[in-house]
Formats: sequence, C-alpha cells, structure tokens
Amino acid sequence: MDQEMKKQFDLWHEADEYQKIVDAVLAIDEKERDYEAVSQLARAYNNLGRYEEAERLLLSAPQPEDSLWHFRLGYAWFYQERYEEALREFEETLQLFPGDEDALIFAGWCRRS
Repeated sequence: MDQEMKKQFDLWHEADEYQKIVDAVLAIDEKERDYEAVSQLARAYNNLGRYEEAERLLLSAPQPEDSLWHFRLGYAWFYQERYEEALREFEETLQLFPGDEDALIFAGWCRRS
C-alpha cells in the first residue's frame, strides 16, 4: 500500500468513516492486496462491529511478529466475549510492543470478565 493511501485511511479512521476504508480496500483486486491493506480492512471491520469478519480476515493472514495483528485479533475476540483468547492476544501484543496502553487496558478488562 502506498503512503498516500495509508494517509487517507488514517484520515478516514480519525473521522470514524470506517466504511470508506472497507470500500476502498475491497475495490483493490484481492490478489493485489498487501498485508497493510488487509490489516486496515480488519481494523475497519472491528470498528464497524463486524468482529467475525475481522477475525476471519486476520486468521487468513497470520502475522505472528506484528503487534497490531495480535491486538486486532484480540479486539475482535474481546467483543465476541471470547475473553481468554482475547487476553492471550493482548499479552502477545505486550510481548511484541511493551507498554502498549490499549493492550494493557483490554488485558485488564479480559482478566475481570
């Protein structure tokens, strides 16, 4: 994904225009979508409450060394009330990116659920 498209996705994300991200990524030929596009699509699905779609997408393109991949999968599982699985992903996020505030918050919520 080129930097200009990534900047546009970030602007849409900040403006809560998640469906625009979905539409833009789905307009890219599936064979041409790189991991960054898939990751942006999963984030948009999560923010639209389409957690099962985000989960399927993320699991189809595992990225064990990417803290965002683990966070986004944990987020999808958290909102599906799969707290043990979500906690595992948030803990992995923290292993890869120590001090991630959002992962710390979600991990705490998982432990209390």
